[in-house]
Amino acid sequence: MASTEPTVSFRSWDDRAPEVHAFVLCDWANQTGDGKTNLIGIFDRILVSALPTPSPSFFVYARVLRGPVGELTITIIDPSNNEVGSIGTEWEKPFGPDEPGFVSFIGRMRFQVEQAGVFRFRAHSEARQLAEMPLVVELRQAEGSR
Repeated sequence: MASTEPTVSFRSWDDRAPEVHAFVLCDWANQTGDGKTNLIGIFDRILVSALPTPSPSFFVYARVLRGPVGELTITIIDPSNNEVGSIGTEWEKPFGPDEPGFVSFIGRMRFQVEQAGVFRFRAHSEARQLAEMPLVVELRQAEGSR
């Protein structure tokens, strides 16, 4: 379940198939007025003290080399191969014809964690998978409760 609308920014493009140049999870992300992206607290694992539980709120960032019209969806798959969340965007933006065109996607997410294990984040565009990234969810007992 997505918490906020994603932020999408544009650069010029060439006419290649989409390529993911960055794909990360982090505690905080934003974009400055001049287009610089700030990513704070990049991670690949979260710790939970009980199950089921909501995940902490986090940001997903993807930078995709892409043409002037397209869509990008990030889907979360749990260890049992069930979809547990997604976020996405569409864009239509003219770019210069001879320069690489980058779409920077920042979306805030949170999902229900029913089990520990490896969750997979998939970036896809127009039914084509572009990238996949794992997130390990570990169950940790609180100190003193053993």
